[in-house]
Amino acid sequence: MSDKNLVKIYFHLDPNEWHGSASETVWAEKVGDQIYRIRSIPFYIFDISFEDIVSAQHNDQHGLLEFQSKIENSGNSTYRVMASESANPDDLALAIKELESFGVGYERGHDKLLALDVPASSDLYKVYDILEKYLRSGLWDFEEAHVGHDIQSI
Repeated sequence: MSDKNLVKIYFHLDPNEWHGSASETVWAEKVGDQIYRIRSIPFYIFDISFEDIVSAQHNDQHGLLEFQSKIENSGNSTYRVMASESANPDDLALAIKELESFGVGYERGHDKLLALDVPASSDLYKVYDILEKYLRSGLWDFEEAHVGHDIQSI
């Protein structure tokens, strides 16, 4: 798949949230009539993950492709990580490498913000343990944006 097959889908956000943004756009590929597969990791959106299937339609007033609803969960989960102001870049790189060893993908946002994709095939419990380990160490804070994994009772 090449980038020329991708489109941007616009999501409305609450600008009063911590990020202060009224919207976010994510890359998607068309898979049907007004049906799209998310192809980037959301930074601010809740309840949507990489590879989820969503519906979107053009808004003639704004000229945008706007999110309508989620159709199918991919099984992936999304986390946001904000590195602390004092985070050592080498320590951050090691933590990211540890997450990548469990199949976690990421995209860098502004400043020290990372959006993490935990594939459905990854062990979410082990990934969460890593996230908490670095939270306790003071390297970062994190937020759960969407859990698409099938969570089993313990």
